[in-house]
Amino acid sequence: FGPAGRRAWDLARGRDDTPVRPRSLQETVIETIELPAPATSRETLLIVVRQLVGLAFGRARLRGRAVRQVRLRARLEGGRSWEQVATLKEPVGGEEMGDVLRRRFGAVAIPGPIEAVELALSGLTREVSRQGTLEGFRARRLAPLDEAVHHLKYRYGRSPVYRIVEVEPWSRIPERRHALISYDP
Repeated sequence: FGPAGRRAWDLARGRDDTPVRPRSLQETVIETIELPAPATSRETLLIVVRQLVGLAFGRARLRGRAVRQVRLRARLEGGRSWEQVATLKEPVGGEEMGDVLRRRFGAVAIPGPIEAVELALSGLTREVSRQGTLEGFRARRLAPLDEAVHHLKYRYGRSPVYRIVEVEPWSRIPERRHALISYDP
């Protein structure tokens, strides 16, 4: 069985000379706010989340850093809890984190009155870097499409080209998750 078989045989006989290595702990920043009265509206939840983001990025540990994963946990009335985890496509820093979370958690269904909200930020990175496109590249790429849509709109009186927009991503019915919107450049 080769080296793997020899290692398995040694382990089965109680021989292991490799040093014990601890698990690497993931650095996490946690902020919590207790609400003065239970809240049921999404708007209140979003305001609290924005405050939590401000508190978290106000810490010295997060200055100049970005986050890859966000866990939002709420303690509900009656001792229940509710949790949402969002893994971000690219690391997000403090200034835009509030907007990203508003888009991500703005349409969630809250299962009951919220007494406390906890925001846990993990996957911390040192720098936020993005590879941008060359100036004018997007406009140059979309110019032929826009021109074709204008010609079609002139010919048919309306735009026959549509784009897909996410409407209710949480819906169990697939047809309600996305909608077609007329593409007007």
